[in-house]
Amino acid sequence: EVSKRCVYLLGYQGNNLLCSDWDRSDMEGLDYNGLYEYLYRMKYGERYEFSGNSSGIPAEEFENLIMEFLPITAEQIKKWAVFDSEHQTYDWERLGCLNYSPTYFGTSLPEVVEIRDIGEGNNVLVVDAVCDTFICNDTVITSELTVKFNDDKSFKYMGNKILNNGTKEVPKYQYRIKRKN
Repeated sequence: EVSKRCVYLLGYQGNNLLCSDWDRSDMEGLDYNGLYEYLYRMKYGERYEFSGNSSGIPAEEFENLIMEFLPITAEQIKKWAVFDSEHQTYDWERLGCLNYSPTYFGTSLPEVVEIRDIGEGNNVLVVDAVCDTFICNDTVITSELTVKFNDDKSFKYMGNKILNNGTKEVPKYQYRIKRKN
């Protein structure tokens, strides 16, 4: 149940929420532009379809969805995501061959194997990345994903920590949209 609700739709392809170390004090490296479509599907139960008739996703729509699932402010999102201040939109591109190189790791499936209540609605989900296409149903990495569950059934991701030096097993993350720094 918790796997379905919190991790299955995220996976390890096209976003780096589950395959990087981060917490509230260090969220700069998350791929917010890539993550948007996965959070959209979690909230609305359908795939995000970008019309392409505009210059991007309107800032308020993008920020509200990201802030619903992560402990972040609109100002931080503007700073760390690919944001077009002139049009007040966030860039988005469909994942494809020009911005994603497939890896065995990307096909791994996240599976919650343990849940630990750490108080005040916070839980640590021990998540195994199970790869069934390359290395025979083995766990590629294990992480501890901290999630805060609310009384209204909503939740926020609070941090992720890859265990047992597992970051060595994770291919370098490829952002689908390059930041303009």
